[in-house]
Amino acid sequence: MDTVTFCGKTCHNVMQPEYTAYLNSPHSRVECVKCHIGPGAGWFVKSKLSGVGQVFAVTFDTYPRPIPVPVHNLRPARETCEACHWPQKYGEDRVRVISTFADDEANSATKTVLLMKIGGGNNGIGIHGTHLGPGVVIRYRPSDEARQVIPCVQYNSPDGKSVDYVTPDAKPGCLSGPDTREMDCMDCHNRPSHTFDLPERAVDRAMETGQISSALPFAKKKAVEILKAGYPSRDEAARRIPEAFATYYRQSYPAVWAERQALVTSSGNQVLEIYNRNVFPDMNVTWGKYPINIGHTDFPGCWRCHDSNHTAKSGAVITQDCNACHNLLAQDEANPKVLTDLGITEPRAPESR
Repeated sequence: MDTVTFCGKTCHNVMQPEYTAYLNSPHSRVECVKCHIGPGAGWFVKSKLSGVGQVFAVTFDTYPRPIPVPVHNLRPARETCEACHWPQKYGEDRVRVISTFADDEANSATKTVLLMKIGGGNNGIGIHGTHLGPGVVIRYRPSDEARQVIPCVQYNSPDGKSVDYVTPDAKPGCLSGPDTREMDCMDCHNRPSHTFDLPERAVDRAMETGQISSALPFAKKKAVEILKAGYPSRDEAARRIPEAFATYYRQSYPAVWAERQALVTSSGNQVLEIYNRNVFPDMNVTWGKYPINIGHTDFPGCWRCHDSNHTAKSGAVITQDCNACHNLLAQDEANPKVLTDLGITEPRAPESR
């Protein structure tokens, strides 16, 4: 029962979305139990007792659809994540390149380049040091089940000082409730092995690697349009998505279809692959069902707290200064000079341009 196959396939309909995401994650070679249970007999027993209720729910078809998040009885990240991710390790600044394709006929590509201030450990502040550095303890209390609305935050600094930051609509004694939580890795990295993309983001990634060809006119626009259409089942999507993509080029661009039929077909199949990784009608998992808290472009993420609306009695606010976490080296540029200066070139897939 501790195998990945058991966790992902025995309760097939229930865990199919999470299992599919796991297979396409950075932790796809880490067994489920390493994170969901961890070492020691205590949590092993707890997980098995919790599993009894889940077995009954599956047997009598009473489990929720979709599976609710966050998992409230998840073992603390310091006892699981930090078994591999060394918290004392200083994280150097890292360059992140985000590729985006426009909805125009040429699928015009642009890049945004960020210098991420990772920090952490004992040698630097940065993102990790500010939130989880030595002596830093952050407590917060969400007002919703999904932890997407956070009206009150308490920051305890290494020098022993404690400051409460609250929004104007926060209730008195906001931080005193039983659901007040001490921040850990999972509050930002909330889906490290079970990430679901939004259509635009997924198509951009597929086009960047050439899985969906940017040489096909309006490929970005059409792929997103097809993905956002409703399909009653995965079988129906498997039939309609590749056909809709091919039909568009047969009817709107017959010359492209005649010359690049194989490329259209392979690109249409990749559009279906994006759907199959992210949408599961039987479990009511649709686009955007599971928020990702890293960043702030697709979901509130960082801005749940960093909104310049959380204010202390002194008048200080939790900053929304972009430069606190990253430096913007280029924004939506076709050929950012900074990448040339750094010697970073674009990967080019065969027949993709």
